[in-house]
Amino acid sequence: MLLFQRTPAAQVLLPEVNLISTLASSGSLRTAITVVAGLGAYDRVAGATTLVQLAPSRGASTVTGRVGGDLTAIFQITGTPTPPLGWELESGEVPGMELTYNSGEGIAALVGKPLESGTFPIRLVATHGPDRFGRNFTVSITGQAGVSITVQPTSRTVAFGQSVTLAIQASGSEALSYQWYEGVSGDESLPVGGDENTFTTPALETTTNYWVRVSSDLATVNSRTAQITVQPAPPEVVDAVFPAATVGATYSHTVTAVGEPSRFTLTGLPRGLRADAVTGRISGRPEVSGVFQVQVRAARGGSSSPPVSFPLVVKALSQGLVGTFGGLIQRDAASNRGLGGFVSLTTTSNGSYTLRASTTSSSGAARAGAVAYSVKGRLEAAAPQISAKVGGLDLQLSLNAETGEMTGVLGTAGVNGWRARYHATFRPAESLAGYYSAALRLADVGDHGVVTLPQGTGFLTMIVGSNGGLTVLGRTADGQAFSSAAFLGSQGQFWLYTGLYRGGGSLQGEMNLTEEPQVPFFGNVIRGDLTWRKPAVNELAYPGGFGPVNVEVEGAYLAPASRGHVVLGLPETGVVSLHFSEGEIHTSLTNPDLDVVWAETRKFLLPPALENAGRVSLNLNPATGALSGQFSLVDGTFTRNKVAFKGQVIRGSDGDLRAEGSFLLPQLPTAGQAANRTAILSGRVELIQVRGEPAR
Repeated sequence: MLLFQRTPAAQVLLPEVNLISTLASSGSLRTAITVVAGLGAYDRVAGATTLVQLAPSRGASTVTGRVGGDLTAIFQITGTPTPPLGWELESGEVPGMELTYNSGEGIAALVGKPLESGTFPIRLVATHGPDRFGRNFTVSITGQAGVSITVQPTSRTVAFGQSVTLAIQASGSEALSYQWYEGVSGDESLPVGGDENTFTTPALETTTNYWVRVSSDLATVNSRTAQITVQPAPPEVVDAVFPAATVGATYSHTVTAVGEPSRFTLTGLPRGLRADAVTGRISGRPEVSGVFQVQVRAARGGSSSPPVSFPLVVKALSQGLVGTFGGLIQRDAASNRGLGGFVSLTTTSNGSYTLRASTTSSSGAARAGAVAYSVKGRLEAAAPQISAKVGGLDLQLSLNAETGEMTGVLGTAGVNGWRARYHATFRPAESLAGYYSAALRLADVGDHGVVTLPQGTGFLTMIVGSNGGLTVLGRTADGQAFSSAAFLGSQGQFWLYTGLYRGGGSLQGEMNLTEEPQVPFFGNVIRGDLTWRKPAVNELAYPGGFGPVNVEVEGAYLAPASRGHVVLGLPETGVVSLHFSEGEIHTSLTNPDLDVVWAETRKFLLPPALENAGRVSLNLNPATGALSGQFSLVDGTFTRNKVAFKGQVIRGSDGDLRAEGSFLLPQLPTAGQAANRTAILSGRVELIQVRGEPAR
């Protein structure tokens, strides 16, 4: 706040007169001097800092004038320790007038010729550094005699290419005429329009000013300038062809426009794609196929282009890439400690996939079992369609839409698989569905008779559903029960993978189920090759481990998958021979081999005890083909009592060999060796037809 201080009149009058002489016309100057001189000793009156009007209305808060007439409004501030350094109109303005002053003097003037009639509130402020003192005044301007503008033409903003209608309202004692002009008020170089109080502009592409002169026989008044601000021209979308997209595949395309667009609006995109409003880039993975009409608008400021429609073709994912895939992970020391594994993959028509893998971690404990992993994602447009991390290893899979093959790598281990061929409703595996069995035998001749390898015959049974899915249950030659599940490929191929020995070993490989069209079902056979690995373990049966060793698979159809059927391959009614071999059974003094009768009741008739040296018991289930029993060996005072054996009816290439399996035989103890600490070896059991016609 400016401080009050009385100031001698002589110190005030002279600078004020000097200022007035520089600002006002001669007539105004005389008036101003008279007014100031007439103040007398006003500053000797005690009071606070005061800002007053000196002229034309001394002491009043209202300044009056007329449009077009000379007007000088003089203001003075008193009661300050020093004159103000500056003056300003803090708010308000009077068209045609401006504020003038000399810095460091207590006088300011509002000088000019008012251009418009009306009431104009203003706030005048005197400043000295951070100190400010102000007062509100009202400037009232009347029109010239006979003419008064009551409503001025209005400035506005319009879109590019738009026209606008301007209007003015005026009153007068005589008839009024109107002349519109392009330009600022007072510029008569470009007359436009007719003698009307309204004017419609042409379509505007640039910002343009207009004003109007209102005249009567007595007077003329100019309106204020109306500025019509024109927004920039809208951008123009560039015609272009959208590249085709494929369901599930990564897509990217950028729409363009000339005219420096600031944003884009795109509608009609298929689900899965999105547009960047700033760059116009379309990206994502479309989830549906079809032809989509995409509308594009480009905008700048308030201007927007008309919509332009582009067709976007989204091609359906090849049907050869949609479905269920599966296969084996090959044994690899670096990636899965040589234990292999399997993958199953389901893909959808929108390009999404779910992958499951079972394999042994390369970094886990030595006896750690297989770990199940699950990964979800979207197929890429080209091979490899799948790239993901599984158990810390890089997985890449390529799918062949034509052949249905799935190939790739997990770490450094190869992956090989195929697409499921059958569907319970649309493509049922009618001629392949059923109940099967197969023998698992050592494939390499060099492995036959090797005591460090199980010499018995393993076996499996398998149920194939109408959807081509299959489940496997089996038993290895050293007594390990296992299970597996898979499905049939286009060539009847399927895989088997099972972890063994508490995760330290495995049995895996690929097999084929083929059919003989001339012999429906009866001609369906299984062939394949497996590999079998056991780790070194602290147990009596093969503690040093083995493998992987090669195992051949041979089997055939037995019965429909439903219950209540008698399997094929049972012995003919008559005599069959039960034969035991391998497992060092030949070192025993007891020979458990036995001829028995297979009766019409589908039961075995055993010989008298005197003819059954090994005290053999024997059972064969006609509904499943499962063979089971036991025998005993007596060697002096040492008896190996009730040695169990298990087997399965197998329809193989040898028509007389009706069933085969294995037994686990504790060995004779050596000197000083405890009987319960002897090695256990695997031997083979066979059921051979020796009478009657070959089984059907």
